[in-house]
Amino acid sequence: MKKQLYFYALLGLGILLCAAAGLILGFLIYFICAQMIAETVIFAVLLPVFAGGGAIVIVFSQRTLKNMVNISTIATLYPDFNPTENFVINTQGFRRSSLLIDPVSKKFVFILSDSIVPAYRFDDILYYEVFENGYNVHTGDRLNAGKEKFLGSVGIRGSNVLSDHVSTLQAVIKVNDPQSPQIVINYLGLKGVDRLNSDYRDYINAVSKLCLKLDFMLTRSAPDQSKTSDLDKLQELKVMLERGLITPEEYAIKKRKILGI
Repeated sequence: MKKQLYFYALLGLGILLCAAAGLILGFLIYFICAQMIAETVIFAVLLPVFAGGGAIVIVFSQRTLKNMVNISTIATLYPDFNPTENFVINTQGFRRSSLLIDPVSKKFVFILSDSIVPAYRFDDILYYEVFENGYNVHTGDRLNAGKEKFLGSVGIRGSNVLSDHVSTLQAVIKVNDPQSPQIVINYLGLKGVDRLNSDYRDYINAVSKLCLKLDFMLTRSAPDQSKTSDLDKLQELKVMLERGLITPEEYAIKKRKILGI
């Protein structure tokens, strides 16, 4: 209800500003014809302020409406999903990406640039990675969830030299879904950003906050080791193989051991 009132208030304000801009335009034409220089200058300054302000407010009202539609769509698709947190991941222009979390049912939904990603359970998250200029700068899983992260550090990571200009910054979340095995979140536009620019630090802070949310879900979904099923063990083993933590030979040996072959 509050969001509906907010939408109508924004829309009404935008229409009012645009109407005022039309009125100012009429007076401006009159003053130009009457050769009233002082009044012409004043109204020429006021016209773009009211017209631009009205357009911006109307666009914001439409984004609010889109958000309301997304929330309504999610409620229809997943009636048992009751998010208590709506975390804004990133905003590019008038497009917003957000993460909705329901800690009771342990489910989450991403809305990326106004597109709804299917709902997943906390334990569907296998691990996540942060890439800067295509290089992995952080990996999070159930083993290191909550540990200190070194995002945005200047220097050398392994053999990859981090340049002064960052063209890509991504968070890639690996999920247990054969059809859509990963969720990719892009933080930068086409131009990228310089590392010394204050915007870069803002992006890094945004990525760090997302990592904290993912760590929270990884921690909440961590299984009791005494009750871990063979399927869970095989799943963790596969993740270790994909990340190169074990060799294919070690994977085969451990797999046979779990299966009792």
